[in-house]
Amino acid sequence: MKYAVSLLYALALLQVTYAQQTPASKESFIPENWTLIQETSGDLNKDSLNDVAMIVEYAGDALEGERPRSLIILFQEKATQNYTLAATADHVILDAQSGGTMGDPLDKFEIKAGVLRIDFAGGSREQWTTTHRYRYTNNSYFRLIGATYKVTDGPQTKTYDYNVSNGNVIVTTRDSRNKANNTTVNLKKPVMPINVSEFEPDAIWALLMPDYPKQVVTCVLKDAGSGDCFHLEFDCGDFGNAKLFLDEASTKLWHSLATSNANDETIVNPAYKGKTFEITYITNQGVRCEPQGEDTYQLVIGFKQVP
Repeated sequence: MKYAVSLLYALALLQVTYAQQTPASKESFIPENWTLIQETSGDLNKDSLNDVAMIVEYAGDALEGERPRSLIILFQEKATQNYTLAATADHVILDAQSGGTMGDPLDKFEIKAGVLRIDFAGGSREQWTTTHRYRYTNNSYFRLIGATYKVTDGPQTKTYDYNVSNGNVIVTTRDSRNKANNTTVNLKKPVMPINVSEFEPDAIWALLMPDYPKQVVTCVLKDAGSGDCFHLEFDCGDFGNAKLFLDEASTKLWHSLATSNANDETIVNPAYKGKTFEITYITNQGVRCEPQGEDTYQLVIGFKQVP
């Protein structure tokens, strides 16, 4: 989905509200030119109050036939029964055109036992379902804790069940015509905690599925710097706006590629300049740095130094 129309740019008023922590009605958090598609309520932060999650859709001109959808999460305030903004996310809700011949893919949307669950379904001959689960953490943000993808093609169903919190993945194959083809495989795919505001589901599916379209490149680190936007230059391109879906060690290595000089200016780390790295990624379009505008950026799902 292209997000030239972003909820983040419609939320100027909401970000002021969030900064001031001034409770308001839930309707006031729906920006102009956006409409409410669905909402659900329940206790998300263990204070016994009725919090709200809303799915909103852009109501202006459709972009290439698509109307972006976004997620808004609100906490209820005890004193006023009104709400404050807890989180927004531009990329976690599929648009109405993403379900294929099955139509609008949005299925289940609920808060239960402190977990926000969002289900989608779609396809034609090959049918699929996805489920994402989010939980509020003690670090005061919502993180992805679970992701399930199921695809059925004729008699065969394949399911990827990903416990993102601990990195455990169970891949099951079930064949209704030939049980000899049934398999269960346990994998380990640890990633750093994923904030709902930064989450893009394509990164998870690319991480799990061997045949998911992605690029693997071997690149030499050339430079790093910041002006209006951060830049991390390899000989294969600029990865300054990349989103990382990596384990702890790979994330630490990535962040070590840039450092600061005596003037507190961002520069390339001399220890890694000219070194070669393998980067596995997929690309998306959107606004990652406002002065730069809409541009291509990477979802990095693999990163390592090579000889």
